[in-house]
Amino acid sequence: MRGVESGFSTARASRQGYLTLSDGYGRVLAETGSDDDGIAIVSLSDDLALGNGPTWYARFGDVFSWLCVMIALGSVLGLVATRWRITKSSAH
Repeated sequence: MRGVESGFSTARASRQGYLTLSDGYGRVLAETGSDDDGIAIVSLSDDLALGNGPTWYARFGDVFSWLCVMIALGSVLGLVATRWRITKSSAH
């Protein structure tokens, strides 16, 4: 996931699982299964591009998630304020 959010190709090695090479979009370019018994040596090689350059996330970070938090908090505060006004007006 870090490779995709940063726009870089990644090579992933696994003790038990798959060795994979992925491009900056997360598409698997090559893969092979690793050895389950830990005795045999498995390798994988291919040419990988460096990446596609900075992604939206690499440029702006968590702006979208913080914006969602602020909208949710504003909505909750708006509902509480409305409920408080209704309760206050019905008490009089």
